[in-house]
Amino acid sequence: MKIILLKDIPGLGQFGNTVTVKAGYARNYLVPYGMAVFCNVNNIKELQSKNHEIQLKEKIDIKNAQLRILQIKKISPITIFTKSRETGKLFGSIGLKEILHEITELGVSVEKHELMIADNVIRKTGKYYIIFQPYTHVSCYILVRIIAQ
Repeated sequence: MKIILLKDIPGLGQFGNTVTVKAGYARNYLVPYGMAVFCNVNNIKELQSKNHEIQLKEKIDIKNAQLRILQIKKISPITIFTKSRETGKLFGSIGLKEILHEITELGVSVEKHELMIADNVIRKTGKYYIIFQPYTHVSCYILVRIIAQ
């Protein structure tokens, strides 16, 4: 039985692909759970119009993400002052929460899930590069300097 996938299914295909599966698998699992629709002329036309809308929305999201990256690059590097020992080791650590607070203080709105630190926390003074990823496959590095008070 031919079906059109509405979701990415590992081992079967990706969104929009037309695949052939056993009739019971399609009728009892894929179609009732909204993972696929039967392959007919109406569903093909509907999928094409839906696919066009998705592509337009994705272009808009990518443009917005690029504009947000430009805002981040204007305020980079970010400097955080904190207490540390003479060896450079911090009393405590700097995490996403502190970096997020500094970025929002500079006037740029960022969500916590958009930032990534290589080791999850920073424990020494120095320069670190944090990844800012506002959208899939759209990212940049933010220079964060940790300086002892």
